[in-house]
Amino acid sequence: MARIQDSLNNKCPNCQRHQETSPHLNRCPDNGCTLLFKEGVEKLAAWMHQDNHMDPALAYWIEKYLLLHGCTSFASMGTMNTSLRQAAESQDLIGWVEFVHSKVSVEIAKLQRFHCTASLCRMNGSDWMKHFVSHLLHISHSQWLYRNFTLRETTRGYIYD
Repeated sequence: MARIQDSLNNKCPNCQRHQETSPHLNRCPDNGCTLLFKEGVEKLAAWMHQDNHMDPALAYWIEKYLLLHGCTSFASMGTMNTSLRQAAESQDLIGWVEFVHSKVSVEIAKLQRFHCTASLCRMNGSDWMKHFVSHLLHISHSQWLYRNFTLRETTRGYIYD
């Protein structure tokens, strides 16, 4: 096991960045990682806008927040109504990396629950949250799978089985 660790040198198998960390996984600038992340966000965005699933303003800002990779705080991204700004500020306290790993602010859940109650949404707030978290986890898990595939890929990966 030590030989494998020595050969890896703690580098990202995709961008070769030293000291690969868990937060790096969803921020890796490698073209393949970036494309996969954007595709995941596009699928989430399509779901959020489908059949009135989500408050339109919240859906708009969440998509932008994800694509900025946490380089900008949620609350500072633009003009928002008071309840959305409070939700964004509460998510900023949790963090972008944690958001991608499905740690969603209670304020976001409350805002969406209100939308589900007041609109023609076919889901209640709890069902919506389950689907939303599933989409977020899919984005992050896809990055993990891609990383592990490229780590073991036979022509340029580090580990050969």
